[in-house]
Amino acid sequence: MSMYLAFFIAVFLLPVLLLTGNWMRNELNRQQENIVATHDRALKQTTANLDDTISHLITTAHQISLDTAFIGAPQEYPDFERIEQAIDRYNLSSQLITRTFIHMDSTPDTLYSADGTYTFSEASNKYGLLPTRINSNQRLNILHDNAPTLLTVPTNSSTDQMTLVVPLIPYSGGKMGEVFFSLNTREIQNLLANASSASQVLGLQTTTHNLILPQTKLANVALDQPTAVSHSRIKVLTNRSSLGLFRLTSYTLPAPRAAALFGFLGRYLWLFLTVFLIGGLLIWRFSNRQYDLIARLEQSLPFSTELSGSTSEALNLQNAIEDYIAEHQDLIENSRMQLPFARNQILQLILNGKVSGITSIKHFLDIVDLKLPHPNTVIILSDRDAEWQNHVPHEPTIKADYTVAFIFYEKHSQIVTLINYDDEIEIKPIIAKLRQQLTFIQPSTTLVVSQPLTNLADLHDTYIEVISGIVAVTPESGKTIFYNEVKPTTASNDDFFDFNAELKLENSLRHQDYEQSQEAFEILFNLACQNYDPNSRFDLGMSSLIAKIIRADYQQNAAFNDRLIRQLLNIESTSQLHGILLKTIRRITSYQPDTTSSAPDNLLQNQPDGELLKQYIIANVSSPTISLVDVADHFGLSVSHTSRYIKEITGKTFTVFVTERRILKIQHELCTTDLAIKDIIQQNGYYDVANFTRKFKKLTGFTPGEYRRAYQDSDDCSSEINHA
Repeated sequence: MSMYLAFFIAVFLLPVLLLTGNWMRNELNRQQENIVATHDRALKQTTANLDDTISHLITTAHQISLDTAFIGAPQEYPDFERIEQAIDRYNLSSQLITRTFIHMDSTPDTLYSADGTYTFSEASNKYGLLPTRINSNQRLNILHDNAPTLLTVPTNSSTDQMTLVVPLIPYSGGKMGEVFFSLNTREIQNLLANASSASQVLGLQTTTHNLILPQTKLANVALDQPTAVSHSRIKVLTNRSSLGLFRLTSYTLPAPRAAALFGFLGRYLWLFLTVFLIGGLLIWRFSNRQYDLIARLEQSLPFSTELSGSTSEALNLQNAIEDYIAEHQDLIENSRMQLPFARNQILQLILNGKVSGITSIKHFLDIVDLKLPHPNTVIILSDRDAEWQNHVPHEPTIKADYTVAFIFYEKHSQIVTLINYDDEIEIKPIIAKLRQQLTFIQPSTTLVVSQPLTNLADLHDTYIEVISGIVAVTPESGKTIFYNEVKPTTASNDDFFDFNAELKLENSLRHQDYEQSQEAFEILFNLACQNYDPNSRFDLGMSSLIAKIIRADYQQNAAFNDRLIRQLLNIESTSQLHGILLKTIRRITSYQPDTTSSAPDNLLQNQPDGELLKQYIIANVSSPTISLVDVADHFGLSVSHTSRYIKEITGKTFTVFVTERRILKIQHELCTTDLAIKDIIQQNGYYDVANFTRKFKKLTGFTPGEYRRAYQDSDDCSSEINHA
């Protein structure tokens, strides 16, 4: 056999391996050249995109220098109001702008912003406009430089602040001040991340030498440590901005050797199989012929065998075990039936937080012969009631890399599914498989999956999160919602969360302050209703609010309020949800309402006619300063109530409704008038023509000029605006 194997290796394998090595070397070089070319294109394209974006901001600064609102030092209140309104308009010119500050030489110690005026040192420290570790000469150089400067200001958070300083120089000459654009660093990180790939990371470095990265590691090498990068296989390329404000650094990995191997196998696997098949058949044929000769030789010789030993003891032991099992069959059967119910009780105790500490949890799980050894666990709930089949709890599913356990929560008519799994496991295929196998999950059932937790002692907190998700979900046939994949997307451009109100609600509930709790709750509830996006099918804001209240109730009573959870799972309207949550806040804060008051409880009693409010917005839609506050003041209503009422009568948020009416009005004027496109856009509330053109093309598929050429003198345009 050794001779056959040596012959096979020498004649077949060595030539194939030599050819394979040569081909893989050439293939690896080719792939490396392709990767370098791809990474170089990504580096240059991203640099050009950032140059274009910053050029747009510089152009915006030139427009500010021409604005009459900034000519001369403000003296009276209207002067300050014009400055604030102008800055607010310029804030809309780019998604990169977080805040805009104007510094004029005529008032050197003052910064102007859309929300008021600041002293220079106050705003600089609060919003990170200038680095703190610079001396007075460097600061004066930045303020008196006639060229734009891009700064990176380190902060205490994980993301540094970026500021673009552009001098205000009108065409008449003479520097009049500076504009400070406080940039959205996370938006820049997202731009770098979108341009990067699995084998490339792009980083941005400004004149202050701070490096901004979308991720800090590539192939487990810390990119923000030059020493670590220099000793790794990572290749570093840089490309400077044409504006001279920054430079991009590309960190790239070489082509993986496995890719070349897989390419070779994909092309020549048939050859390998043929070689192994022929070699194997030859070895099998020659070895069988040799074994046949040995067998005939054995037959020609005298040979005998004699059995020895006894198996009586083994047979006796087997019989004894079978007799014992037969005698105790009833005990075994009862234990087998009781174990699932005991296991269900233990899991309920862990879910309710009655068993705390990893050691205690493991001890109780060992008692019921259940192990959850993997580092990650998720909870799954369905949007409908469920029952055990035949009133017998489901047995856990135990695999090598994951375990599925079930908890029947009879008070809530729920079946809570736990999946305990390894880091390398993909959870979605397991859930898809459960959908097919479990009888209590129907094809139309909506499932909400919690965020992964690594400590079973926190199971009760995660259960609160999933309960709130079930309440806030809009049922959709057969949909599975992963809590950690839900993003705060809204139907408007407003902020999704009010973190000050959230902190206020948590503190006031902890201190049993009903008035503060109610005030914060109404703000968060109105914000959740206002920002609800029906296309998302999941109200993340409302879910977060519900979770906070359930969690506060749990912390007060050290147990779940089964009646409250049952009520939440059976709500039928938003108003009913509002009443249940407010009643819970009263109970948590031990609030006793004044029953002697005769004030009406109907918040909508004094609301204006819906059509009148709608027509008021339409009549003033072309004003660039129209806001929700203006509408609320005009009709004598609160801002939150006006927001909900507009959404009720139009089906849209205030921002979306105003945008749609402006677009329709601009479309109509493009088709029916000969006014200049720029005049039409500015007369309908948009100051930045370039930014509006991009938005118009995104919504209609045309630029304003293309739309005019396509629909001018067409009946389609006029009928569309009349219908709207």
